[in-house]
Amino acid sequence: MITVLDEGNELQIANGYWSGREKVFLNKQCVSSKWSIGGSHHIFQHKSEDSTINYEVEISLRWHWFGKYVVVRKNGSIIFTDK
Repeated sequence: MITVLDEGNELQIANGYWSGREKVFLNKQCVSSKWSIGGSHHIFQHKSEDSTINYEVEISLRWHWFGKYVVVRKNGSIIFTDK
């Protein structure tokens, strides 16, 4: 599981390489869950007291098909990648 900290928010990403079940948690609550072999996009919003944050989590296979990579975007800007 990959953990990304972002200004007090904790994103946890389970890429489901062997099971195919991808899950994204925001502050310990599941905000997106999909079944995928080749990867997928998870898009969700987090509303705080003064703003709305748009998150996008991209999970995809590496070019050699061994493992997956993750890209996390916040309001369109990359905040984490292990690509």
